[in-house]
Amino acid sequence: MGEEVAYALLYSFLIWNVDSVVGRRVFLVGMLTFYIGQALKEFLRWPRPRVPSVVRMETRFDGEFGMPSTHAMMYLSLPVTIIFFTATKPYWLLTVAIGL
Repeated sequence: MGEEVAYALLYSFLIWNVDSVVGRRVFLVGMLTFYIGQALKEFLRWPRPRVPSVVRMETRFDGEFGMPSTHAMMYLSLPVTIIFFTATKPYWLLTVAIGL
């Protein structure tokens, strides 16, 4: 779920199939979460953990700092915001299943 395509599919699904207001709100919370996570990475500057000498499949993230993990922040914030913004909707059980 960490790539841009997965987020684009999730937000598109929410806007087109669930509710456009919910989709926009979840998108805004997700982008705010990414912004806070990247700002904390630049502020804290924790390096990535050392790994044994292996062949790296993706080297595009080597220049970034490691902590805090924006993926972990998104894995928490997306399901919580989907459930929160749809708690009063009649299709609440469907969105809980999607969120989990």
